[in-house]
Formats: sequence, structure tokens, C-alpha cells
Amino acid sequence: LVIFQNFDYRPYETAFFRFSHYLKNLRRFVTEQGGGFMMIGGDISFSQGGYDGTPLDEILPVNLNTGKDTIDTTRLKAVLTHDGMKHPVTALDANTDRNDAIWKDLPELDGCNVITEIKPDSLSLATYPTKGNPPLVSVRDTGRGRCMAIATDSLWRWNFLSLGKGGSNRHYIKFWQNSIKWLIKDPTLNPIHVIVNKETFLPNEEVLIRIDAVG
Repeated sequence: LVIFQNFDYRPYETAFFRFSHYLKNLRRFVTEQGGGFMMIGGDISFSQGGYDGTPLDEILPVNLNTGKDTIDTTRLKAVLTHDGMKHPVTALDANTDRNDAIWKDLPELDGCNVITEIKPDSLSLATYPTKGNPPLVSVRDTGRGRCMAIATDSLWRWNFLSLGKGGSNRHYIKFWQNSIKWLIKDPTLNPIHVIVNKETFLPNEEVLIRIDAVG
């Protein structure tokens, strides 16, 4: 898994570093080798970091558009989408109602990168409730690998503000655990699970099977 957190590659695009060469390698790492890639927002990320038209633009779940993508600094709460209500990344609790309540209770964020479009084969899991409801958390299967875009650099507020109010940061930790497991294709987050009621059976004994399907 490779993570770019509010990182601008352009200062390293010199004759010595040739950083754009590594962007091509990253695309191949995801699409051909099944790797994971995550881009986290900020004032030097996404289009602000010059990634529009690069190999990473091709694999991200969102379309980058210079001149239209801006940063909204309004302090608002993340809002789960319909897909986000059942996706393993945003499942902070196994119970749907409790999970929805947890997301509504998370602290406000400091703003987001306003990205205007999500790609047709991608899923928006959470949005930022500003004009146009831009995607805040979005995911995409790209070739053999997976990509995620988190269009804010203020998820830390879910950690410190929760603790500061005497609460717990377990939902913040759970979100990152889910995200990393999904990106590296941890089998515990497979969309289909087949569960039997015990490990060993006698001949002709009835076998009880439960199949759970997500999405």
C-alpha cells in the first residue's frame, strides 16, 4: 500500500529525481501487481498537487480538473452515502443503525478538496455537505489493485476531538483499519463470506451454511 498524504511531487520533477517516472511505476504497481494506493487531501494534493493528467489521475476514483477543483474550508460533518452504509470501509459498527448514528456523531472536519466528478466505476462512500456534495471518501477497483481518495486532511479531528471530550478514538482507528484492509485485499473484508456452524461433521450429518453478501 502506498499513501500520498497532501504531497506535491512537482518540486522533485527534476533531471535528477524524475519523479513522474515513479508515478508511472505506481500506476503499474496498482493495475498490474494488485497493489493499493491512497491519496489524502490538502492544499497540495489532487489537482492542487498537479496530479491532473498524470498516471495517478488515471487510477484515482475521482476525476481531477484543473481550474474547477478548489478547497472548501467550511467546518462540516461527513455524510454517509447509500453505498457507504453497506461498504466495509465505512462500517464502523456491524449494525447498520448504530453505524449510521456513529457517523452522525463524529466531529466536524476542517474542510475538503472540492472534486466535481467521481468516475463511473467508482463508489462514493461519504460526501461533504457543501455545495454539490463533493465526494469525501471514494474507492475504486483499478485493474488488479484498489485505490482510495480521501478529500480532506482533517480526519485527525475524529481522533483528538473525541478524546478531548472524554470519549474514545476507536471509530477513528476502526476507519483506518477498514481502509487499509480493503486496499490490501484482506480476506476478512471479502464481499462474500460462507460460514458453517462448526468445523467437523459426521457422515450424513446436516450442514448449516450461512452466506453473507455485501453490495
